[in-house]
Amino acid sequence: MDYSSVISILVPDSKFSINQNDYSTLIWDDSNTTSKPTEEEIINTINEIISEYSYDVLRYERNKLLESSDKYALSDFPHNSDEKKQEWLTYRQQLRDITTSQTPSVDSSGNLINITWPNKPQ
Repeated sequence: MDYSSVISILVPDSKFSINQNDYSTLIWDDSNTTSKPTEEEIINTINEIISEYSYDVLRYERNKLLESSDKYALSDFPHNSDEKKQEWLTYRQQLRDITTSQTPSVDSSGNLINITWPNKPQ
């Protein structure tokens, strides 16, 4: 995410120019009614956007795993034992809890990193 895009989010309709992501080249037009954002504000906003995106990707991946295991949670699914049924229920609960038990990140390609997924029962 580049500084220009973030400035447009922070201060919609502002007029400015900037070369690449070099804050020292940011020229803030005098017609703007708000102050020029600090580089720290820009970086913090980038980090927030990346964090939100990371959680969106995590939820998407988690939801696919939950959907693929829905049948094992049905009361009439023919599990081999109550223990096996409980393994599936525990696995699914761990998937639901993953957004509070893990802190996701994404790599430069947008792939999740730093996630330890629960083990799927056999």
